[in-house]
Amino acid sequence: NNEDTIIDGNGIGHVIEISVPNVKISGFTIQNSGNKPFNSGIKTLSLDSNITIINNIVQDNYIGIFLNYAYEDSWNIIKENIIQLNNDGIYIHWANNNEIRNNIIRSNSDDGIDMERTQKSYIGKNYIDDNKECGINLRTSSNKNIIDSNNIIQNDNYGIYFAWCNNNIIRRNLFNLNHPLHLIFFSGSNDNWIYLNNFLNNSCNISDLCNNIWDFKKK
Repeated sequence: NNEDTIIDGNGIGHVIEISVPNVKISGFTIQNSGNKPFNSGIKTLSLDSNITIINNIVQDNYIGIFLNYAYEDSWNIIKENIIQLNNDGIYIHWANNNEIRNNIIRSNSDDGIDMERTQKSYIGKNYIDDNKECGINLRTSSNKNIIDSNNIIQNDNYGIYFAWCNNNIIRRNLFNLNHPLHLIFFSGSNDNWIYLNNFLNNSCNISDLCNNIWDFKKK
């Protein structure tokens, strides 16, 4: 039972550091990292990575899950977790080929998911709500990712924010009550493909300051 099996960091450093590949973490509450920048509930250190994080509650950390540098062909899976009440829910830095699926990512004081220099990842079927900055923040060469079939609801500073990110696919997402905008493409974010999304309950839904592809008919 992930509510009863608790790993508590007692406010010091990282709660769990993973320094070898092919690790699976499942069935825990992981909480109370230190409060310095980049202190994490779970942090990967292995360049080979290939980590699976499934069916956990990750809460009250500076960063909930931190996927750090990894070799280009390594991968990580984060699915069926509750990631809440952290500063950043998930922070991915220079780690590619991630699958982030079927998570609840809510009530984090910065971004729900923050991706920097992260490519070829799939973010799908997550419930991303009530984060105090962005639901998803893609920046600095986070290219060739797929954002598919998420509920992105009531985030306080954009549903999804793009800066200097290209060739991503954004499809079949529900955007509702994000402020001030559901979706913004800012500063050098081009050739992203956006289709079959629902944008609800905003007076201004989208800002595209770049050159992207909007296709409202694609199946």
